[in-house]
Parts: sequence; C-alpha cells; structure tokens
Amino acid sequence: MGFMLTIVLGIAGSFGAGMVGQFFGWYRAGEGAGFIASIIMAVILLVIYGKLRSR
Repeated sequence: MGFMLTIVLGIAGSFGAGMVGQFFGWYRAGEGAGFIASIIMAVILLVIYGKLRSR
C-alpha cells in the first residue's frame, strides 16, 4: 500500500468518524473523543482495505 493511499484512507476515516459521531450526538467538534474515534475509524478502514486487497 502506498503512502498516498494510506493518507487518503486516514483522512476518509477521520471524516467519517467525525460525521457519524456528531450526527448521533456522541461528541461535538473539537472534543477529544472525536480525535480518538477518528484514529479508530482510520485503522478500521486500513484493515478492511488490506483484507480486500489481499484477495
């Protein structure tokens, strides 16, 4: 997996976690929980992409 694809998947995970968390009211913009959720979502996307790519 290339450097650029890793960056894109990380940004997509961060954006997705931010939108979902704020939609459900779990946290507001700028809270620490959003940062943690962004990291978790980015790692999940990277794992999913890695599994799909290995097939």
